[in-house]
Amino acid sequence: MNRQRMVFSSSSRFLLSCWIIEFLLSLIKVFFSWIVSYLCMALFYFSFLSILHLSYRITFVNVLNSCSCIFTECDNKTYGLDCRELCSNCSNGEPCHHVDGSCPSGCVAGAYGVTCKESCGNCSNGDTCNDVDGSCPYACDVGVYGKTCDEACQSGRYGISCTKACGQNCQGCNRFNGVCEFGCHPGWAGTFCEKRKCGNNTYGVECKELCGNCSNGEPCHHVDGTCPHGCDAGMYGDKCDKECGNNTYGMECKELCGNCSNGEPCHHVDGTCPNGCDAGMYGDKCDKGNVRIKFSFNMIR
Repeated sequence: MNRQRMVFSSSSRFLLSCWIIEFLLSLIKVFFSWIVSYLCMALFYFSFLSILHLSYRITFVNVLNSCSCIFTECDNKTYGLDCRELCSNCSNGEPCHHVDGSCPSGCVAGAYGVTCKESCGNCSNGDTCNDVDGSCPYACDVGVYGKTCDEACQSGRYGISCTKACGQNCQGCNRFNGVCEFGCHPGWAGTFCEKRKCGNNTYGVECKELCGNCSNGEPCHHVDGTCPHGCDAGMYGDKCDKECGNNTYGMECKELCGNCSNGEPCHHVDGTCPNGCDAGMYGDKCDKGNVRIKFSFNMIR
């Protein structure tokens, strides 16, 4: 009896050991199969894909612990690595090249570049740009310039391809039509600041300043208000806007007066005394009689 028990116990251990070994072998087989699959994928990615320009859909298949791949050229208007990139604006709706995305027959109107993903700028007369480099066949539209006509005019320029200069009296003009929308320099007016002088005895910014008393009624300078040939009688200063004082009168305030009653100043233009003369003096200018002219050497010129 004891001998039989020993034989049965030994058989059970043997069977258990076989089951354990078989289970471990199956795990090793699965693990090995998994390793083979991923080694296969890595191999194709880093070797064959460089030869194939990364432009195919790839399916990896592990059959009986050996790997194989299925390569399918990109379709549905895609290209590039794993066909992840989308084709763009190829003419006539054609598919782009599966490797680099280039369009076999060029781009649709308004697009340019190898993959037709760039947009044309603003060509004159609505012309279409070159589908290779984006240049315009004749010129740029108004208000823009540059190789691809996509840059706004720089300050002081306007018109087709920004070839025209703003008016020299402009504070800054519209880049499309040249209108001086930011105003004119002092002394100038008009849509394009083309009116050379202010009228009606005015000068300065927007001609808002009034001229003084220039000689012979001449207009003052339209920018700074100065008088080109001096002042009228009784006036002085750069702009002829100050009356003679200190008992002077006349042209350039060179004439002297001083015998008006109560020491009043004479008229700055003609030298007459508004309220008569001092005692002992007579005449329109109180310059006759016992002359007692009060000289002043502190004239303001």
